[in-house]
Order: sequence, then structure tokens, then C-alpha cells
Amino acid sequence: MNYRDLIIAKSTKGLVPLSDGAGVISAVGDDVEAFEIGNRVVIGFMPGWVEGEFSAAKQSSALGGGDVNGVLTSSIAVPATGIVKIPDYMSFEQAATLPCAGVTAWSALFERRPVQPGETVLLLGTGGVSIFALQLAKASGARLSSRLVRMKNWSVHVLSVQTTWSTTVPAQIGLRKFAISPTD
Repeated sequence: MNYRDLIIAKSTKGLVPLSDGAGVISAVGDDVEAFEIGNRVVIGFMPGWVEGEFSAAKQSSALGGGDVNGVLTSSIAVPATGIVKIPDYMSFEQAATLPCAGVTAWSALFERRPVQPGETVLLLGTGGVSIFALQLAKASGARLSSRLVRMKNWSVHVLSVQTTWSTTVPAQIGLRKFAISPTD
């Protein structure tokens, strides 16, 4: 369960929770050609957002939030454009982590201004988004700094949990400038 799901489960009544899901197709619509019964698939976090800029209409398709039921159910109907086949080598559990945590990490690192080789990426925590970001940043050639204690094999600079972030972090990871800014 991701943190968003936990918040929604605690604050919303009468809604089927959870946004990360994968399963086997049990029925297909008449016009569906790309999928068939028995295909293993993962559901997109927002099945209504498959292209283009983010919008309120696309956000309204977010599973397990607003007034849209989530995936903690024996069956769910979603548009064929909102699912992707799972490769044979991947488990349902692995595939289900990709739409929310994996895409969030990718968006943070590459969407507005892609991280460049040699730049430092600071990660906080050991949750799904941090672990995906760790792998993506490492693959992109970025330097990694993290509060992850057992990541020495990844060449991650480990910071103390007691770190005073605003003064200690820049010095420990070699930054001359350090700023936290809102979106653009």
C-alpha cells in the first residue's frame, strides 16, 4: 500500500481503496483488439490519462480516490487504453508498483528538467518512490546522496538521520548552492 492509499483509506468512507493493481483479463469489450482473456496486465494509476498535458478531467480518473473505486476488489472494469501487458519475467507485485511509484520517480527526475550525468540527486527515505528514483538516477549517471543506510553497494553517500538539512546537506554532498523552490 502506498502512502496516498493510506491517507485515502483513513479519510474516505464507502470507496473501494488502493490505486496500484495488476491482474488477469477475464473479459474484453467488442472493440478491444490489443488484449484478450488471460492476458496479465497492470492498470495505470490514472487510466484516463494516457497522453497529453495533465488536467482535472484526467486526474478525475485516479483509482481509489475522489469518487473512483480502487483496485482492492475481485474485478474492475477499466478502458483498454488504461492497461499494459506485464512481461513474463515480472510478477504481479512487481508490475503493480510501476504506475504510481515508478512513474512518480521518473517524473521527478526527468519530466520538467532532466537530471544530468554527474549532478547530485538527494533521496529521502526507503519507500517505493525513493527506491525507483535511486535506480533511475544511478542509471542516468547522477551522483546519489541518501538517508538510505544500507545502500553502500550503490555508491550512495549516506547522511545521518540526525542531519540538519539546511546547513549540513550542502556541505556533505559538495553543493555550493542549495535551494528548495516551489514548482517553476
